[in-house]
Amino acid sequence: MEDAKVPVPGFEKWVIIPIEADPRTTVKIDFRVPGNVRHCTGVAFSVYVANGAFNPGDYMGEISLSFNNRKSHALNYVTEFKTAGFRMDFMVTKLEEPMEGGSRIFGYYRSLIDSPQKLNVYLQCIIDSY
Repeated sequence: MEDAKVPVPGFEKWVIIPIEADPRTTVKIDFRVPGNVRHCTGVAFSVYVANGAFNPGDYMGEISLSFNNRKSHALNYVTEFKTAGFRMDFMVTKLEEPMEGGSRIFGYYRSLIDSPQKLNVYLQCIIDSY
């Protein structure tokens, strides 16, 4: 008999990792997860660019994230330009990553364009309590 996935009880919380990147540079990511986070169920991105003309779907950068103090390399993803009216719930990439509260997320963001940009990484998490 296969083990069934047991739902993780708790509260949902979005943890945001802000990143700023100069044109065509690589930015290191080192972020401490709040101590009450115990599971990551999804990730989404928003990219803000000060200038330039882009179309939805244009590649903006590449992100790579390792969770739980580099014990798990859970994500390597190309970020795309989205219009201002996108809905976050349509943008979530599903993850099933158990988290050690207070651990670190390491990685990098590599800009692929000739304009400065700000990126927010939204981690959809399950927490013990508020």
